[in-house]
Amino acid sequence: MDGILAPWHWAILIAVILLVFGPRKLPELGSSLGKSIAGFKKGLSETQEELKSAVADTAAEQPAPVTAAAAAMIPSATAAEPLAPAQATEATTAEQTEID
Repeated sequence: MDGILAPWHWAILIAVILLVFGPRKLPELGSSLGKSIAGFKKGLSETQEELKSAVADTAAEQPAPVTAAAAAMIPSATAAEPLAPAQATEATTAEQTEID
């Protein structure tokens, strides 16, 4: 069996459609169906374009990733021991006395 419907399924389907709608309504139905599909495709492409532009805007707002060479030039906070609060106060006081 090829596909969902076998050829005899299509023949029965076409016969039922002709009986229900008649030969005069079929061109209108085909035209309406074609316009509906075209509208759906247009809406789908517009949505895809909006999504792509939103992703591009988000990517432009984010900073560039840091390369390994640039990361090597940035001093690391883990390289030096952080000062305890008492040491920080003493260092600040010593710097202020040197300035005065």
